[in-house]
Amino acid sequence: SAYQKMEENFDSLDEMELTQPLYEDKFCKLFPGKLEIVRFYFPTAKSKIILIKDIKTVYYKRQVLKEDLLLSKGWGKNFSNIWWACDMNRTCRDVLNNGESAGWYNIVIDNGEKTLKGFSSTNYDSFIQALRPFLPKEALVMQGMP
Repeated sequence: SAYQKMEENFDSLDEMELTQPLYEDKFCKLFPGKLEIVRFYFPTAKSKIILIKDIKTVYYKRQVLKEDLLLSKGWGKNFSNIWWACDMNRTCRDVLNNGESAGWYNIVIDNGEKTLKGFSSTNYDSFIQALRPFLPKEALVMQGMP
């Protein structure tokens, strides 16, 4: 049966569920217990894993060049305490798309560490809808950047 085949590949149904993303775009993968930020570390471009239980605050803001120029960066850290995962078009997407970046968001995660983690999202609404049920009840979701 299909259930027996699943059992052969996974030690438990919980393990199987953790392998199926609840949300995925080219910048992140969200699982019930963790968030994987893609192309995070420089220069290796390896992913950063954040445990959902550790998230204190999720900040979000639509990408707008003139507002984000000093706040965000294509990859790495600039004048803030945010380390940005790789997205070389982050700071100029609305210019490249003739002002059309309405679906693109900057997301910053505070998981209690000194450096916050920033990344882009192609569909903020779907991302946050998938994330909310797994966030600790005291976690905040705030519009704007820290």
